[in-house]
Amino acid sequence: MQRWTAPIHNQNHRKLMGFHILLGMLYFITNGICLLLVGPDASPYLPAMALTSFCLFLLHGLLAVGCGYRFEAARKASEVLGAFMMIGFPIGTLLGYFLLQRTYWLAPRP
Repeated sequence: MQRWTAPIHNQNHRKLMGFHILLGMLYFITNGICLLLVGPDASPYLPAMALTSFCLFLLHGLLAVGCGYRFEAARKASEVLGAFMMIGFPIGTLLGYFLLQRTYWLAPRP
């Protein structure tokens, strides 16, 4: 994987890593609460909800690790994920905006 080697003037890769960790925990906690609230009555939906929760948690975890190592692929995947999150109005739009704000790692040109 290509690693970002240009001088970085900001710490956006660390901010992006922290934001991915926060989002992964948020998905895991909210889906866990939903699983507890629906109880055994929604048995056909339980595996799908658990799998969705785990996949989103894993996705944000992997992107957090990639952003911590400043991998270019993690930055681009974060941009795509932020763009998809913008569709979910109003909370997804807000979270997607904050995610997209942190995907810029380049130093400004003189």
